[in-house]
Amino acid sequence: MITIIQLNCHSSWNDRHYVSVAIRSIDLDIVLNHTGLPYNHIKLYGYDTCYTKGTCHDGIAVMVKSTLQHIHISDWPSTHFLAAKIHTQHRQLLVATTNCRPGTGVPLNSLNNLFNHTNIPIYILADLNAQHTAFRHTTNN
Repeated sequence: MITIIQLNCHSSWNDRHYVSVAIRSIDLDIVLNHTGLPYNHIKLYGYDTCYTKGTCHDGIAVMVKSTLQHIHISDWPSTHFLAAKIHTQHRQLLVATTNCRPGTGVPLNSLNNLFNHTNIPIYILADLNAQHTAFRHTTNN
């Protein structure tokens, strides 16, 4: 079984020691992370990290445990979209993440590329900044 979590550490990455302790205590295989920090701050011992080179509010990362066979995929139309292809003894799967800043919309070109070029299971965990009346917003996006 693969364990995956998506974190929004935008405000807590300065306490990254506590974040890394939490990740290790759960023994996660894959961490999808919206850090909100420049790329050079995204490091976690024992994980292979692929990250976007965004501004100080745009950083996202896919962190895969180094012992897990994987390939990072960073060639997407959107600069705020990352994925990794994971190989296990039972199957392959894709995990992807994005951070949709308010007003920017979902990266549809990247999602279309993802869905149109694979026939393996895909898991997308993302910070979509979704607004919907079901979540007590006055509008839907």
